[in-house]
This record gives sequence, C-alpha cells and structure tokens, in this order.
Amino acid sequence: MNSESHDLRHDIAFLRALAEGGEHDRGAQRGTGEAYVAAGTLYGLQCLAMSGSAFGFGELSTTATIVVSVVPTVLFLIALVMIYVRHPEPAPGVVSRALTAAFGATGAATLTLLCVFVIAVWRDRSIETWMLYPCAVFSLQGAAWLVAWALRRRAWLRWVACGWLVSAVALAASIGSPWYPLIAAVALLLLMAAPGAYMLRQQTD
Repeated sequence: MNSESHDLRHDIAFLRALAEGGEHDRGAQRGTGEAYVAAGTLYGLQCLAMSGSAFGFGELSTTATIVVSVVPTVLFLIALVMIYVRHPEPAPGVVSRALTAAFGATGAATLTLLCVFVIAVWRDRSIETWMLYPCAVFSLQGAAWLVAWALRRRAWLRWVACGWLVSAVALAASIGSPWYPLIAAVALLLLMAAPGAYMLRQQTD
C-alpha cells in the first residue's frame, strides 16, 4: 500500500512538472531561443533579399548572390558555437529534457532530409525538387512545436505550430513564383525569430 501511494505521488509530481515546469525548466530554453533568433533572423533576411530580386526590385550581382547565399550559414554556425559554449549542458528539468529531445530530433531529421534532397537533386537535376526541401523542414518545425504545445499547453505554441504547417503548404503552392522566397522570409521571421525572442524574454520575466 505504501509503495502504491509512493508511486502515485511520484506520477502526480511528474505530471505537474510537465504542466507547470520548474525553476530549471523556466531557464533551460535560453539556448534554444538564441538559436531560433539567430536562424530566423539570418535566413529570414536572406530570403527577403532574394524576394526583392524575384519581384524585380534590383538584380543581385554574382558577388552579392554568393554573399547572400553563404554568409548567413557561416554566421549561423558561429552563433551555434557561441551558444553551445554558453549553454554546454541542458538543465535537468523534466520539460527541458522533453523539449530538448523533440527539437534535437527535429534537427537530426532536418539534416537527414538535407542529404536525401541533395542526392535527389544531383540525380534528377531538378531545381523544383530542391524547392521542396524547405517545405519539408517547415513541416518538421510544425511537428516539433506541436510536441512543445502538447507538453506545455500554451496557446502561443499551438499557433506557432499551425503557422509552420500552413507555411509549408503555402510554400509548396508557390514554387516557381516570386512569392516563394517572400513566404519563406515571413515564416522564418514570424515563426522562428519572433518565438525565439519571446522565449528569451520569458527567461528575464
């Protein structure tokens, strides 16, 4: 009887930790927030520059195209190293471990899809095949944010998840049009950079 009561109290404490989070969990997502701000801002601005060219507001030179294509990734990799140095280990909270696992799995799946699409593009020589890669990445982001919403039950997490899923479909529908980079830019800034900044703000409240 005592063992059953202990197990019941343990289960209740676990569920409460998932629903509310603890001191460790409230500060554990800072690294994720910083990474989202960096990625959303850098790649969002990259897509904005490309959308300007696509809508005829100025053709990018060869040098400018190389800079726009390469610099954001270089800066993001530098940012990731700096973030890892500041936050080398995740906090031990229950929600923190669950969310870190969800977003970590999403990152691994994204890298795997990158390899898959590179192989497909190399084999088929089709630019439209490559254009589907961001659509798949947006879908994975939507899935990760749905997991976050299921764990924390915060309304804003659900809306971010829905935004990613809708953006994935809109992006696929706009392949071949000037709207493609603009939709990608808006999604990255509103659904990645902005939520990342909100996550950071929560840590200071």
